[in-house]
Amino acid sequence: GVSRYVGTARRSLLQHRPTLRGIATGCFAALTAAALHAQLDFTPHIPAAGLFMAAIAALGLAALHVQRSGARMFVTPTYALAPVAPVYTILGLALLATTSWLGTSSALALRAGRTERELGAQAALPAYATAARLNPWDARFWAQQGRAQYKAAFTTPPNPALLIEAAHSFENATRLDERYSAAWADLGATRRHLGEFTPAAEAFTRAVTYDPIHPSWHMAQGDAWLAAGAPFRAGEAYGAAVSSAPTLLPSL
Repeated sequence: GVSRYVGTARRSLLQHRPTLRGIATGCFAALTAAALHAQLDFTPHIPAAGLFMAAIAALGLAALHVQRSGARMFVTPTYALAPVAPVYTILGLALLATTSWLGTSSALALRAGRTERELGAQAALPAYATAARLNPWDARFWAQQGRAQYKAAFTTPPNPALLIEAAHSFENATRLDERYSAAWADLGATRRHLGEFTPAAEAFTRAVTYDPIHPSWHMAQGDAWLAAGAPFRAGEAYGAAVSSAPTLLPSL
């Protein structure tokens, strides 16, 4: 795994030919940068990006196995690479399968968003559910599904059961990403409509903890605490709302 990658990258620095050393080092630097970038973005979800990274890896490995004999350059014979060839083949296929799988879930989420805009939240629920099922480790998919379930709960005819499902989706999103403030706020709104005012107030509290610049969340937090019978905590929330947006003072 990591040790093999580090060892291969070290070999690139020790390559005897400057040109080949530059090619190999550049390839492994590009792969390292792509891996770091993937921690914050979903670039590997795109199959083309995965294939591009696989091609860069192949180029770097080929540069490592090029040797010099007199005035001729040649690649290490296939039989010499036989022990490691299956390993790199399996890794390449796994990378391609993973990027295709994650890319499918992202494409489904995009299609669900378009369906929701054109036909409504109820029609988009199957696509959102499939995207979350394909990639259950992405908090965004659970939050998108939860918002669609929340909206669909108030369509005609109303379906209150969808509020419970929405709460479950938002809980999954916050479990995967504890600092997902928007998901906490959506969970608070859902709990409030379910009549669970204390859990709603606690969810809004988590939302404003991670993102305190939304006065509407402070107001909702105060309303939830007031409905839960905690006027002093409600007053603190309303005060925080006024502090973040003084124009709210007349409405209080």
